[in-house]
Formats: sequence, C-alpha cells, structure tokens
Amino acid sequence: MSISRIIIFVGLYLIASVANATCPRFAAPSQFADTPPSWGNDSGPIVAGFVDSKRPAGNLFDLIHGVDLDSYNAVDYSKIIDCGGKFAIVRINQHANDHDSLDELFSANMAGLAKQQTSAFPYYFFALPKELRKIAKFNGNLSDSDEAQFRKIYESAGVQAAQSFLNLLKTAKYTVPTNEISGLKGMFVAVDVEQTPLDAAQANQNAAKYYGTFYSVAVCSWIKAVTVGLPQLVPVLYTFPAVYGDYLRYAKPDVNPCLQGLPVWVARTYGNGWEAIRETDPSHCTGTPSLCATDKLVQQLCEIQGGNRCIIHQYTHRGTAIAIGKPSKGIPPHIDLDRFYTSKTVAAPAGTQYVRIEDAFK
Repeated sequence: MSISRIIIFVGLYLIASVANATCPRFAAPSQFADTPPSWGNDSGPIVAGFVDSKRPAGNLFDLIHGVDLDSYNAVDYSKIIDCGGKFAIVRINQHANDHDSLDELFSANMAGLAKQQTSAFPYYFFALPKELRKIAKFNGNLSDSDEAQFRKIYESAGVQAAQSFLNLLKTAKYTVPTNEISGLKGMFVAVDVEQTPLDAAQANQNAAKYYGTFYSVAVCSWIKAVTVGLPQLVPVLYTFPAVYGDYLRYAKPDVNPCLQGLPVWVARTYGNGWEAIRETDPSHCTGTPSLCATDKLVQQLCEIQGGNRCIIHQYTHRGTAIAIGKPSKGIPPHIDLDRFYTSKTVAAPAGTQYVRIEDAFK
C-alpha cells in the first residue's frame, strides 16, 4: 500500500473521529467516500454516521438505525445511542473456525447494549460442513434415490446446527428476548446464510442448482428444529442477493414456503448508500449492467405476496462512527450499519409474513 493511500485512510479516520463528537446524519442517495471500493471484504460507503434513505419524492423513509456486531468489532456502546441508533444484531457463534463455539464478545456485547437500553437480538452464522460445500459431484443428473439421500444428509446438517445454536444459548446463559422494534414485536433471531461452494470453479450450473436445493433443505431444517425448541422464535434470513440468486432460489416446492415465509435482512452495499431495491432508477447501472441484474435478484428475494419482506438493510460495512480502536494498515476501525424499516405483519396462506409498511418501489 502506498504512503499516500495510508495518509488518505488515516485522514478519513481523523475526520470521522472529529465527526463522532456530533455524530452527523446523512441521507442517501448521495456522494460518499467509497475509494478504494473495499477494505478487504468490507464494501459500501465510508460514513461517520447513520444514513437515512430518501423516498423517490425526496422525503425520508420511516426507519430506525442500528448496527451488527461480532468479535471483530470494538465499539463504544453509548455512541450507538448518541448517534441515533436503536438496535443491534449480535453474532452468537464464531465465524472463521469453530462455529459451535460462542463468539468471544457475545456476552460482553449483549451486556454493553443492555446497559444502554439498546434493543438487541442474536444472529447465528449457519455453517455447512466443508464436505457439503463441495458440489462438482453434482455436475451430472442425480437419480431420484441419490437426490433423496443427499437431502437427508443436508437436513441432518441443519438439525445439528440447530442443536449447536440451542447449546450456545445455554452456554451464554442467554434468553432470547421479546423485542419491540420498528413496529414489530417478537423473539427475533437471524440466521446468516452466505456460504458459497468451495469448488465453484469446477462446478456447472446443474451443480449450483442442486447445491441451492440442498442448502435450502439444510436452512429450513435448522429453522424447524430451532422453532420446535423455541416455538415463539421469529427467524430472520440474512443473505446476499447473489447467494439467493445463485442458490437459494432453487429450493424445491416442498421447502420454498419455509424460505418465502421469512423476513429478510439483506446485505446490499451500493456506493451511494441507497435502497436495496432500485428497480425504478436504472441510472445507477450506466456502464455497469451487472448492477441492474443484481437489482432484479434483490427484487425476487424481497417481493412476496404480502409486500417487501426485506425489512432490514445492511447498507455498508464501513461505518467509522461508534467503532473504536487504532487504524490497521491505514484502515480505520469500522462496523456494519443497518436500517430497520417500519414494518407490519400480514396474514398469508403460508402463515404470518413480516413486510415493510411502505414499499415505494412497487
């Protein structure tokens, strides 16, 4: 990394640190710093405060602001409130290695948030065994009996992951609370579904479809097992548009109602910080047609019979307010920022659905 780039990053950090004293509020779409396009795996606008979202008419959507946290983050819990945040979603298990172990900062994060009276609920990183992420073996067509056998294998993996989650609650001595957030009331728990195949370069489209079918079985078996143990739980699906478009949308009819009935926390990080669904504004795709292709995937993920189920939007991984610590290789400490739109429940044939009160892009 060049000296000039390091100076720029440190300058951004110092500016953000000063801004944190007053914690500015922004509104998207707008011109935000987004150079370089990412810090490692972290993308999105570089902002020193929460970002509201403008309706096409120019006024602001009704929503509340929050963050998501894990052991990679160090934060000033009081600043979440000072900056206008009202909720947090906290990872309960480790991400990189031992997915069955408690995240090192889960209990501390929950205690710090409770002290500030910030509404919080956990999320669980759903990890498949590595062998189940190798899919080149599905390049050809499976027999009905082979497909049924693989469904059982992935279903078992989901049940085991559910037991891991329930065990973690006991280890942490944590009871999922009933939260009232942005018009909704429930025992919310998010399940983070984002794993792609380990051998995607050797796999064809047929294999991707099978993986999506089996991955969906695993996720829904997790949901079924967890809600048997905690029947009042409201699972929230966290995912990326590409994970849905490449895999989860291939859920079979017997599994699809499970996925379609879930409220969604969508990760979509436009450089200008705006809405996850942008169908009526194709101008941002100029020169980059893939953006509009992704928009269509987001629409397929979010739009259901009852309305827009993408009630939470993770719009950047590069929020410099609230995070504390020293820059690393010129990159300031940063966290994920989220919007929780004012939402409602609606009755549908598949059961209760959780959707935004207002979907301006219909």
